[in-house]
Amino acid sequence: MLPDSFASLLWKLGELHGNTGYIFPGERVGRYLSKRTAQRAMEHAVALAGINKPATCHSLRHSFACHLLEGGTDIRYIQKLLGHAKIETTTIYAKVAVNSQSRIESPLDRIVRETGNKAPAKPVTKPTSGGRLQLQVARPIPDEGGVFSAACKVTVVSSAGLFSLPGIRIREPRPGWLALEVPPLEDWDLDPIPKLQRDKIEQPEFYDLLFHHLSRHYLAKKHE
Repeated sequence: MLPDSFASLLWKLGELHGNTGYIFPGERVGRYLSKRTAQRAMEHAVALAGINKPATCHSLRHSFACHLLEGGTDIRYIQKLLGHAKIETTTIYAKVAVNSQSRIESPLDRIVRETGNKAPAKPVTKPTSGGRLQLQVARPIPDEGGVFSAACKVTVVSSAGLFSLPGIRIREPRPGWLALEVPPLEDWDLDPIPKLQRDKIEQPEFYDLLFHHLSRHYLAKKHE
């Protein structure tokens, strides 16, 4: 079903292309939006959002079902909306959706919220980092096979000075699919870096954080 919040946008779209009778009119008069155009729009949106997992237009259908299930919608209503002949097909989404039990609120929490009393604040978990970083990503260029990649300059800023982590690249083997290429840890001279920062650089979480930030820089450079 189409969201009610899209109504005004769809009316404007209809006025722009004239009364064609199509909900999603195409650029040419009397034509509707082609599947390939929708796929290209999805690919562009996925890249801009920095999503590194496979995602297609059909992913929106899966997400729609999972969010309804997580929101408490009866699975038989979801079955009808998706047009599944058998309920067994719809129950597949139950394995993907987040268990609603994890969002059940304790009665004591509800009392605290309704009476205005403040509960103890939850401890804030800070993301793992290797200290302050300076990141630069070169403009992505394709190789002979058409695969885009970009060299990354990563510098660790510490009390002992600036230290470079050379050899890092971002590759895009398929449109919208990014991969971080990192050399072996032994290739980096980490001895001069303070121990606290050095220990963090050696943790897997550091590379997740690095990939997140470098991906954003990469996409920004590519779409300049």
